[in-house]
Amino acid sequence: MIERTKALKGGDLGKILVSAIAGPPTPYQVVTMSGTTSTGVMEDQPWIKHSCVAQDMSSGDPGVRIKMWVDAFHGTFTTICDRTFEPALTQIVNAIGTAMGPACVEGKVVDADPLTPGLQPNCSFETVTIDAQGNKTKTAIPSCEKSGGLRPCWSLSSDTQRCPGNTGLPQTLLTIASDGPMPADLAQYEISCAVCEPSASSSDGCRY
Repeated sequence: MIERTKALKGGDLGKILVSAIAGPPTPYQVVTMSGTTSTGVMEDQPWIKHSCVAQDMSSGDPGVRIKMWVDAFHGTFTTICDRTFEPALTQIVNAIGTAMGPACVEGKVVDADPLTPGLQPNCSFETVTIDAQGNKTKTAIPSCEKSGGLRPCWSLSSDTQRCPGNTGLPQTLLTIASDGPMPADLAQYEISCAVCEPSASSSDGCRY
């Protein structure tokens, strides 16, 4: 299964992200359980002991194959018996961010206000929070230029190292500035920027 999955992506592990929250693979202990009349099984039976037990007495069994799967793709493995899943989810989110790479905007960004000196990028950034009933609430995040120093905010900058523009189109790096963690509980983010068509270089917003 591991080799088959790699083959689906041409052997490029950079296109595969694997993470798991499961029972640690060790200790792996097999003990003998005596047969009982209550179960109807009179013979002694082998039983694999839990590899971890949480504070609330929930438990995890040895995730040997799961760990092998994660390791094969250099993924993130954390134990299910931790007091909180926050560190595990933080590792997974960081792994996703690393795998996705920097947020590069491909193409010449439209100037939302050509009459004002400098570039006022025609971009929007919103957090989308989903409550327990599935209702969505969108909250607009301003650009750092217009936020008055308040965070979170976003900005665009030229970064030829992180956004080299291999497609031949200009690319800019979108950066999120925040004094603390961005909302994470049942939240996602929507980011969009209007870019100029190659034939529209002389139109308003694309003349710079």
